Amino acid sequence: MLEFKSHFMAGTGAICVQTLEEGRLIACLLEQVEPLEMMVISAPSGAGVCVGLADDGSVSYNTEPTIKGGSGTLALAYEWAAASGSRLLLVRDWHCINNNPIQWRMLLDWVDRVRCPQGGGGPSLIVFVGKLWDFSPQSMIALQIPVVDYKLPDRAELLGLVQRLSAANSLDMPETDAIEVVIDSLIGLSLASAEQAVAECLVRNSRRWDVPTLLQSKELQFRQAGLNVWKPNPSLGGFSGISKHFDNDVVPHVRDDQIGIRRILLCGVPGVGKSYCATVLAHRLGWLCLELSLEKMKGSLVGSSVANVARCFATIDAAAPCVVVLDELDKVASTGLDGGASAGIFGETLKWLEESKTCCIVIATLNNMDGLDAAMSSRFDSQWFFDIPVESERIEVARIHYTLLGCDPDSIDTAATLTGSITEGFSNREIARRVCKAVAMDSSRNPTEEIIRAVVARTPKTMSTHRAQIEKMREAAVSLRRANDPIIGSPVSRRKISNN
Repeated sequence: MLEFKSHFMAGTGAICVQTLEEGRLIACLLEQVEPLEMMVISAPSGAGVCVGLADDGSVSYNTEPTIKGGSGTLALAYEWAAASGSRLLLVRDWHCINNNPIQWRMLLDWVDRVRCPQGGGGPSLIVFVGKLWDFSPQSMIALQIPVVDYKLPDRAELLGLVQRLSAANSLDMPETDAIEVVIDSLIGLSLASAEQAVAECLVRNSRRWDVPTLLQSKELQFRQAGLNVWKPNPSLGGFSGISKHFDNDVVPHVRDDQIGIRRILLCGVPGVGKSYCATVLAHRLGWLCLELSLEKMKGSLVGSSVANVARCFATIDAAAPCVVVLDELDKVASTGLDGGASAGIFGETLKWLEESKTCCIVIATLNNMDGLDAAMSSRFDSQWFFDIPVESERIEVARIHYTLLGCDPDSIDTAATLTGSITEGFSNREIARRVCKAVAMDSSRNPTEEIIRAVVARTPKTMSTHRAQIEKMREAAVSLRRANDPIIGSPVSRRKISNN
């Protein structure tokens, strides 16, 4: 990265680099910055060793430590960097102690001497490496040391990796279309993780490329970053409005940076299928579907909450293409919530939605439209309202779940039709998880009319528990597009809830 070279030559003195790829970073620094000497040390008390590039371009470590480990190791390392010009000191794990005032003062005492070493020869540079930088508000150095995000491998680097491993295993490269899918499945991984994922894929699949196997490593990295991975679903179960939008507007232009639709807002009471629609879109695209609950990211401190969210957004950008669900956005997207943490997360989310240009489709779900901030709403150019399912949708939902539950194939159509006709006012979730599951259990997977009617009669429905909220959302969502199947002869904005 030329940014590293600029900081080195300009005499910045010290920078913080955010990355999990220390080995790759060291190789990059040695190649791009070309210091006269480089030392790697572990904070706060690990021994320091000098490193360089071997003849084949690989990183070479000295066998004997330049500085012995001990309580004063970090001070000795700063002294080493300030003793002569054009030296590069890399400090691992300083993020574990960077909010200690003693560390602030020690660094400030040395950084000017690092910028102008006593032995001459140009400035030296201290590079602090950590997986996440979270400076406390009281930090004396938070605004004095630049934070550099060392990007994960791009598509060109991953293509080179695939080419190298293909040659090493005497394999033909995948076809042009297939190679793009392979790279999609690796993007967002570190170079070492990507290499390991490819090796495991070839071993498990008799030296064949298999995208689902490659995606397993990617899913693990998402979970470690605080993101949930949702299983894509092939069947939507009605919702002709949003389904046609996916097929006609979203999927055909998904990689078009100018007209592609990347921000979609889905409003409706819980259980009506908003999140499920995201998994269907992921299936149609062949992408991973990730869920980020902003509400759960709130930490005890404002800084930690914002840092957690920023880390998730950085992971998402690095791993695009993918479908991301910002679940229950209303918990942080409404004004006047709890100030601090919500305000920080709100601002970070607004910034990311506006500035991120990666091929990532963001689907935000709202359970309540009260107080939705106009700045947040304006970030979504496609906005939809999910009403209580109509009969055609209820039948499809019942058919899908009776099938998934392994019910008698000869009885599924009849059972689904009956279930859909007598569950007016039920949400999709209630039909799937309460009605269909109970019917399958009570009937030993052989649904009958008597059992279906009995289960429906004893099951509470959304119509009863969320009546006022649904009516209020219908009034507020008049300007939004309708996700549900059409209702013959009944305008959406005037539809009332049955008293059944």
